[in-house]
Amino acid sequence: MADYYLALDLGQSHLKLGLFDEEGNLVASRIEAVQLKNYQQVEATVMTIIANYQFLISGVGIALFGRVNTQKGTIGLVTPLGYEQPLVERLEAKFNLPVVVINDAKAALLAEQTMGSLKAVSDGALVTLGTSIGGGVILANRIHEGRHQLAGEFSYLVQNKRFLSESASAVKLMTALRDLLGAAKEMTDHQVFLAALENPLAKELIQTYSYNLATVLVNLQVSFDLERIAIGGGLGQEEKLITLLNQSFLEIMGSLPNNPLYRPELVAAKLGNQAGLYGAYQLLTERMKR
Repeated sequence: MADYYLALDLGQSHLKLGLFDEEGNLVASRIEAVQLKNYQQVEATVMTIIANYQFLISGVGIALFGRVNTQKGTIGLVTPLGYEQPLVERLEAKFNLPVVVINDAKAALLAEQTMGSLKAVSDGALVTLGTSIGGGVILANRIHEGRHQLAGEFSYLVQNKRFLSESASAVKLMTALRDLLGAAKEMTDHQVFLAALENPLAKELIQTYSYNLATVLVNLQVSFDLERIAIGGGLGQEEKLITLLNQSFLEIMGSLPNNPLYRPELVAAKLGNQAGLYGAYQLLTERMKR
C-alpha cells in the first residue's frame, strides 16, 4: 500500500498540489499558474498530475472551482468549461485509485470547520478572496450546500449593479495596486499590500474594497445570525485588512436604526491558502474509512 495521499486544489488561474502522509501531515506542496478554459483541460491536467504520483499514493482528493456534486462525483463548470462531467468515474477507471471531488470553497470550509478558525463554531461562514469570491455557511454544525449544491457562491451576489466577482476580486485589487505603485514583478502580494498602505491613493483603494466587502458580511449576518466569519485566501491573511473589515463592519452596523444584530467575530482563516488542500485530503480519508 502506498504511503501518501494526493490533494489538488484547482482554481481558474492557479493549481495547488499537496502530498499528505498517513498521519495527515502535509509533507510536500507546490503552486503553479494554469489557465483552465474547458473541461478537457481540467481533466487532462489532473490526469497528468496523478500519473506522476500514482505509484506513491493511496488516493486522490480534488478541490475544484464551479458546481460540484460530491456524492455523484460530477462537476458542472461554468460554460464553456462543461456540465455534469463524471470526473471521478473517469479518474478511478484509469488509475484504479479512490478519488473524491468537492467544490474548492466547500473544501476550505470543511478544513476550517474541523481544524481551523471555525472549529467548534455551530453557525459560521467562510469567505474566500481570490480571482472571484466564494465560501460557504455552517448552520447547526453542518455545511449548508443547498438543494443544488450552490449555496455559498458569493460571486453572484449583486452590489451596486455589479456581481461580487467583479467588485470583490482580490486578484483585481492586487493588480490595481501593483499598477498604481508600479510594483516590480518580483514583489510578493504581501509586500505590495504593505507598500500600498503607505500610499494615499492605494490605501484608499484598499479602504473602499474593505468597506464593500464589509457590506457583504453584514448581509450574511442579517441572513444567518452567525457566531464567526472567517476570511480566507491570500488577502485574508493580511492583518490590516481584517482590522479594516472590523472597523467598516462596526460603522455599517452603527448606521442601522434600532440595530438588532449580533456582532460576529471577523477573523483570518487559520489555514490560509492551503485550506482547500486540507479539505480535499480530509474528504478523501473520510470516504476511504467507510
